[in-house]
Amino acid sequence: MKSEQLLELLAINIRNARKSQGLSQMELAERAEISTGHMNDIERSRRWLGADTFVRLASALQLEPYQLLLPEKEQHLLSDYRKITKLKQELQGTLVKEIDSAFSGFLEK
Repeated sequence: MKSEQLLELLAINIRNARKSQGLSQMELAERAEISTGHMNDIERSRRWLGADTFVRLASALQLEPYQLLLPEKEQHLLSDYRKITKLKQELQGTLVKEIDSAFSGFLEK
């Protein structure tokens, strides 16, 4: 893969992730603490981003940085990962509630 292809892949993945979350470029730029112009240049493959910006963008999109580098044919893995992560969070919340309920009932006796 050539550097131009990597830059294009990164731009496409950032844009697709942003759109799938219903975010505007401005909203994502604010979350990642970069200028809207910089965000626009990144999404149009006009500008490389530094490591700090790369990590902040991934975090703002609630992704791991490596996920922004996955080729399109592997993007279904992101969807599966998001579903599993959401299920994990829901299960943890339910488990915490059940434990709290059990302990408060135990302590009241």
